[in-house]
Amino acid sequence: MHNEKLGDGSQWPFQVVNFHDGTNPTAPPHNLPLLSNCAVVDNLSDPQCTLYFLGYYPGEPVPNQIATRKKKILAAIGHWRI
Repeated sequence: MHNEKLGDGSQWPFQVVNFHDGTNPTAPPHNLPLLSNCAVVDNLSDPQCTLYFLGYYPGEPVPNQIATRKKKILAAIGHWRI
C-alpha cells in the first residue's frame, strides 16, 4: 500500500514487495532489477517480466502480451497505472 502513494516512483522510489512465497525478487536466487519506479517496470525485458509475473502470480497462466504482464506487476507492487 505504501507504493500506491508514491506516484510513478520518480520522486520517491517504490519499496520492494516480496514475491508470493516471501522471497525478495532482487536478492539471490532471483537477482531481478529493483522496481523502484514505473520507468524500471516499463524497461523490463521479456524474460524479467515473466519471472516477476510468476513470482507475484504463481499458478496463473502467463499473459502473452508483455504490456499485460507489466500492468499486473505494477498492481502487485501497489501501483495502479491508468
